[in-house]
Amino acid sequence: MQWQLKKTKSILTTVPFAVEELELAHTSTGKGPAHPYHRLKIRDWVNVIPTTADGQVIMVKQTRVGSMTITLETPGGVIDKGETDPAAAALRELEEETGYCSASSQHIGSVWPNPAIQTNQLHVIWAADVYLPDQRQKFPDPDEELEVVAVPLDQACAMARQGEVTNALAALAILMTEPHIRQKLDNR
Repeated sequence: MQWQLKKTKSILTTVPFAVEELELAHTSTGKGPAHPYHRLKIRDWVNVIPTTADGQVIMVKQTRVGSMTITLETPGGVIDKGETDPAAAALRELEEETGYCSASSQHIGSVWPNPAIQTNQLHVIWAADVYLPDQRQKFPDPDEELEVVAVPLDQACAMARQGEVTNALAALAILMTEPHIRQKLDNR
């Protein structure tokens, strides 16, 4: 059974999302649902898995307001308005949050963080052979307080598998990227 979107109504617009009320109808019956549906309209996100030449994963510790906890996760964020390339957005976020840069990136894959109520996708980008440039060009957003942490690949993957990386999307991004990193390290 498919839904047909007949109309959207903006309920709330704020940063970083908008709440929309949806008027839906079943394509087979033309009837609407028994209750109203709402969704969060959000721009796409990126998570970047930055690795050094010797296999360290560059991660960030930060306080997350939703859980009111300090998390260890991968750098990332919203693809800014006007940005069309997730890889470019990931490299921007990488430098903003960590100071690290990379000459190359690889799009590993995209997932829907919560397709039941959100409109956005998460793009997982791997930045290999990251380095600290002589002069940093981009800096964290004013409200971000970040601690940069280098974690060996084996430890980062174990932490993702054991729930120590508590941001589910960061854990997924690490595990999606792991085979690509290992292949590169094995070929050296």
